[in-house]
Amino acid sequence: VDLAVRRGQRSIRREENAGVVVLTIVSQLRDRTTVDPGHMLARQSPGSIVNILSTSMHVGQTILAAYVASKGGLAHVTKNAAHAHRFDRIRINGLNIGWTITEGEDAIQRKAHGATDGWYAKAAAGMPMGKLGQPDEIADFIVFLLSDRSGVVTGSIIDWDQNVIGALD
Repeated sequence: VDLAVRRGQRSIRREENAGVVVLTIVSQLRDRTTVDPGHMLARQSPGSIVNILSTSMHVGQTILAAYVASKGGLAHVTKNAAHAHRFDRIRINGLNIGWTITEGEDAIQRKAHGATDGWYAKAAAGMPMGKLGQPDEIADFIVFLLSDRSGVVTGSIIDWDQNVIGALD
């Protein structure tokens, strides 16, 4: 199974420094850190690619405007590439990750929101499933999308989150 999973960390740094969304998306494509079925085409082999997006692309936080826009752009690139390579039997999907506990998230919470030790327990208690997303659970889902068990799915942007986007209580 061909794996092209990217977290977009370079995008976040470039956005903070340059603040130019177009440069973020173009640099990702130029550096081949996103959709690049070239190696599959060269060996005439089917395969799967999963691009890592963010549920923030739906609306997003004002402090992350460039990040939000770049993830929205990557979603469209994902769909376009999936359409272009469907007859090459290359499946390309995107996974919109919701709020997940990572070292990067901890740093953002502390820097942007003044969070202190224990912030995660408070945040988790307010979530429907009682926790934030876990990287190992996300990895398992990505492995499924990359495997033949995910069937013919291509061009899908899947929200991996415990909140239903657009739903209000």
